[in-house]
Amino acid sequence: MNIVNILANALRQADFDSGHSTGSGLRRGWDYWLPELPPHAESEDFSPKIAVAHPTIKPDTDGNGMARLPHAHLLRGEPLPAQALPVLDLTMDIADLRAGVWRQCLIRPADDSITEGSNPFRGRRGNELCTSSRHMMALLGHPPRDLVIWLDDLRRRDPALFRLVLAKDFRGAIETQPDIIDEPWPHAVRTLWRDDEGDFLSPFRVAILYAEIARLAMNQAGLLDLAFDGKIELTTKRLLDRIATSCGPATSRAADRAIAHAPYQTLALTPPAMMLANKDVAAIAAWANTAASSITLAAGLRGGINIMPVTPAEAAFLRDGFAAHLQNQPEPRSGHGSSFQPRGAASLWGLNWRLNAAVGMLEIAESAREWNLLTRPNGLRLPDTTPKRSANPVARAIMAIRFRWLAEHNPSAALTVLGETLTKKQKNEEQFKNLNLGEIDPLTIDLYLGDKSGLDLLAQAWKAYRQLPGPTELGYTARSQAHLWLDTDGDDIDHYRRCQAEAVSRHQEALAGVLQPELRDSSRAPPEAVALLAGHQAVTRRRRGIAPDPSALSVLPMMTYDPAAAVGAQLQGQMISPWSLDPIHARGKRQKS
Repeated sequence: MNIVNILANALRQADFDSGHSTGSGLRRGWDYWLPELPPHAESEDFSPKIAVAHPTIKPDTDGNGMARLPHAHLLRGEPLPAQALPVLDLTMDIADLRAGVWRQCLIRPADDSITEGSNPFRGRRGNELCTSSRHMMALLGHPPRDLVIWLDDLRRRDPALFRLVLAKDFRGAIETQPDIIDEPWPHAVRTLWRDDEGDFLSPFRVAILYAEIARLAMNQAGLLDLAFDGKIELTTKRLLDRIATSCGPATSRAADRAIAHAPYQTLALTPPAMMLANKDVAAIAAWANTAASSITLAAGLRGGINIMPVTPAEAAFLRDGFAAHLQNQPEPRSGHGSSFQPRGAASLWGLNWRLNAAVGMLEIAESAREWNLLTRPNGLRLPDTTPKRSANPVARAIMAIRFRWLAEHNPSAALTVLGETLTKKQKNEEQFKNLNLGEIDPLTIDLYLGDKSGLDLLAQAWKAYRQLPGPTELGYTARSQAHLWLDTDGDDIDHYRRCQAEAVSRHQEALAGVLQPELRDSSRAPPEAVALLAGHQAVTRRRRGIAPDPSALSVLPMMTYDPAAAVGAQLQGQMISPWSLDPIHARGKRQKS
């Protein structure tokens, strides 16, 4: 599915009519999952109670991440794809709802009743607290058990309200019943609380926190898809090597996706060499804005832009284009010379896969604590999130869940990362030295966690957390801010609207042959390059940068002022997309992997 279809699907889920038919608007991992079918079976021959995970789909997501979007099959009855099962459904019993919550969060319960080959998210010890439940309690205050018992109670009392909450239409739920936000836990939940359990948050707020951590899990799965080639963690240098050989049958999925995203990123907007040599910032900005508007329109008209190479020469050209981008340039070394630094090949709004998970969970945990103080001023308190050099259940939870997400996606990489997280003493123990790939699963990390595990990771997460975009700044809505399910406080949509208006203006100028002064000055921009923009050419092969489309579009229509366009771009910014992955955003914040 190309980027235009993904954008149209996001708008469809948000209940905008994009005018673009894309088949099912539902998303694998968010709305449905694909089980392994018994021989000669049809989808109606099994149920979630007996369905098992597909052995070749790890994890069961589409790799495109997730925006804050409701479930269209629950709200509007949109049909699931053939042979698919819903992650969450209105008719599920408590056990299936609980399994759906675990599945959507991509976190397996540590339930010894789950046998090998069965559904790894559905156990029989639902009311017992396992280590996975404890990790979720450290972050959010309540385990999935509490949430699904409340959901079942809500279904009996108000089926219409239950539908809205289960579908994650939280604003619609509050409009229907404002008091739901502070509704108390039912007796059936309270009677289960023991020891350090208790009333930390209202069930409605807990539902929102679980929705946000599920979104983070989807985005982390997509980022891992770009960060690894098998068990090999990709650096920018390794990615360039794979792009250079991307025309054959054995291409890297990460390289394929990087190439698919490239036409819509700053990789494709690198200006002519003259502008770069002159360091003419104003001319470079004018070039990028005008070229970007043409690329956007060309993609919309043609249903996407395909620059996948078909010959070794084209692959080499693409490799050189990627290498010309600032993110992929050799960097000065301390002392003398320069070299490629071991930077991660993919980052989401400037965070590599290691930090993206940790920072996202920290944000969600902080939201839980803000709500806890706000709504329970004299009540129980959640564990401290500061990285003090003492036992910290939040740090352990972040480390454990990050490993679970990696192991769901890539067990071979998880074995290597497990070794990185252990002390020298732990690695010398027979238990680890004899560990092989077949014994790695998402719960393996729990065997090695100590009281102080994760403290360094938590400290790194706090450092990155303080550098994230603030309210109303570009990128804020893409953060793991749970309150954005409820309100628009700090929303960054104005940036996307401004970009849309600028793109329309630049495109109108290009159509009329009236370019910005910086581009009309032949001492600042080469006339032959400018002629390509004024002559309605989308983007052409240049000395530097990616060339998405070497052919001209003879007649271009006007670009749209439709507000849905800005909304669609913002939704893409919340997901794994060219917007969120563009390396220019990562330049000032990126971390060594």
